[in-house]
Amino acid sequence: MPGKLDYRHTPAETLRDAGEQFDIVCAMEILEHVDEPGEFMKCLGDMVKPGGHLVMSTISRTPLSQLLTLTLAEDVLRLVTPGTHTYRKFVRPEELRRYVFNEMGGHDVWERNLDASDVRKGEVGETRGIVYDPLKGEWRLWSGAEGTWFKGAGELCNYMFHAKKKA
Repeated sequence: MPGKLDYRHTPAETLRDAGEQFDIVCAMEILEHVDEPGEFMKCLGDMVKPGGHLVMSTISRTPLSQLLTLTLAEDVLRLVTPGTHTYRKFVRPEELRRYVFNEMGGHDVWERNLDASDVRKGEVGETRGIVYDPLKGEWRLWSGAEGTWFKGAGELCNYMFHAKKKA
């Protein structure tokens, strides 16, 4: 039935093993918690239908993310339960894009970005920083041209990833 949402409380691997595929596979703030991020990424990719989208958000492994996520949010302000995050599990944007290229089929499986933001060789997908504005109490996407310091600055903590599977 078009427009119907079906919420399931089940591991992604169970859905993949059952042959499930979706137009959009969305994994928000999960990757930084899994023990085998590569296997989890492959699982997500397997569930994206041809022509579908993989959308994720996660935390980059940088000194800034360590300060904001672990030191401030967990240890000082206690906004997040201490021990929720493990720094070594954070994944840098370029590592994620390279993984999709090298281990998930690269441009044989995933489309190139329409805006040519994937000019990087050996990488797939687009990443964009997301920044929390405490004055407005909201998150916003960070802009900036690929390869510039400004775009990279936005990806120093939280970021989004998107890739479209070829039809």
